[in-house]
Amino acid sequence: MNLKNEIIENKPRENAGARSSSRFDYQKDWSICQLLDFHNEKSDYLFVFDYQEDLMIMDSESNPKKVSFYQIKGKKNKGYWTLAELLKSPISKKNEILLSIVGKLYDCKLKAKKSTESLNFVSNIGFKVSDKEFKSLEKKEICIIELNSDDKQKIQQKLIQEHPNEEVTEYEEITFLKVVELNLDDSPTYTKGKIADFLNERYPNAKHNIPLIYQHLFNEVKRKSNYNKDIISFDDLIKRKAIGKTNFQEMLDVCGASKDYNYEWRNIEAIFSNEGVKYSTIKKIKKSWDTVEVERMEPNNSIIKSIVKRVQELVKFAVDNNLINDDTLMECVHKIKDEYIKQPINQSIYDDSFIEAIILSEVYE
Repeated sequence: MNLKNEIIENKPRENAGARSSSRFDYQKDWSICQLLDFHNEKSDYLFVFDYQEDLMIMDSESNPKKVSFYQIKGKKNKGYWTLAELLKSPISKKNEILLSIVGKLYDCKLKAKKSTESLNFVSNIGFKVSDKEFKSLEKKEICIIELNSDDKQKIQQKLIQEHPNEEVTEYEEITFLKVVELNLDDSPTYTKGKIADFLNERYPNAKHNIPLIYQHLFNEVKRKSNYNKDIISFDDLIKRKAIGKTNFQEMLDVCGASKDYNYEWRNIEAIFSNEGVKYSTIKKIKKSWDTVEVERMEPNNSIIKSIVKRVQELVKFAVDNNLINDDTLMECVHKIKDEYIKQPINQSIYDDSFIEAIILSEVYE
């Protein structure tokens, strides 16, 4: 059985539904930080949110072969994690004994079998375990294989207890305890800084509205995480619970991450003035221009996505076929709009000025 089928046929342990506490916001912020790193460093990937684990990362969005699982737990009280805490079986509100932290990670391996690349427990504080060098609290990453024989035996016994019908094997070299920089009390600030660095590196000439872009990404991860209906296929998983390389780039494009809207508008306004465009027309388009900047940040706005995609196609066709080379900027907008009207996106939310502002943002680019 391939990985796509294994993930779909082996259903998650539980369906937590909507989550709103700061601890779960912390999970989303850390996932966003990882998403930015992967987008910079990997040619392909797929992030799946709150399905088998808090986060699953596959090596491909279309044909994955390997998957890593991440359990993410921020901890407010200062100190460290102990082995006893990692092996503790919590009790549910229904008085049911649940799997321990290590037990849940191993359960993921059982579901993905040999496709499992790594099992990871991620936190903002360190781990006090008996590693062979006795320096566990100084380490940012500890592999279970590094622990002394007594602690490894305790883990083995716990896993056998929690998975009595399974052969418990081949997990020590792929299971990691990781300490991350993300602070539990101020994770949004750190994540916004990470987004700023990411965008400045990719789009150095644009001035970005970081709070707006952060909220856009956070809302999308939250939406994916909170989807709690049955997943019936791998395509359904991608649509409902995941963000892949292609999808993330589309999100950046739609929200205008490569643009400095204020800078672009100043240039556009000067061009319009030179072209003799009436002040009332400029003022009307500016109002729609400001609305476009905000609306493009809404991840669930499928209408905006469709309009932008349609306009981009029309602008590309016009440029490739030299149809707007000799026109003024306003004439370019009107030509594209005339073509758009022939086959518009079916919607009743946005008026003509809004459509013109979207066309303007794509034509000027």
